Amino acid sequence: GLAVTVTGITGLSTSAIATNGYVRGGGAYYLISRSLGPEFGGSIGLIFAFANAVAVAMYVVGFAETVVDLLKESNSMMVDPTNDIRIIGSITVVILLGI
Repeated sequence: GLAVTVTGITGLSTSAIATNGYVRGGGAYYLISRSLGPEFGGSIGLIFAFANAVAVAMYVVGFAETVVDLLKESNSMMVDPTNDIRIIGSITVVILLGI
């Protein structure tokens, strides 16, 4: 219940900020800096960027581990499980970089 309440209030606050004016480029950082000012917005935007980078790294590792598990079930491995995770993760990051 508490999680739903916090998420609901956050969603309504974001909606109120976004609908009270024109949102330019910058996405979430623009909304934060417009609400809290450039000083707080800059520091929060920097943390937000690092958090996104860490999140992408965790998502890629999770994806690579899942693919390696699927490869194990079909008895097809490239090198060994640890290096397979590294290989698939590297390929995934390069594809995401291209996108």
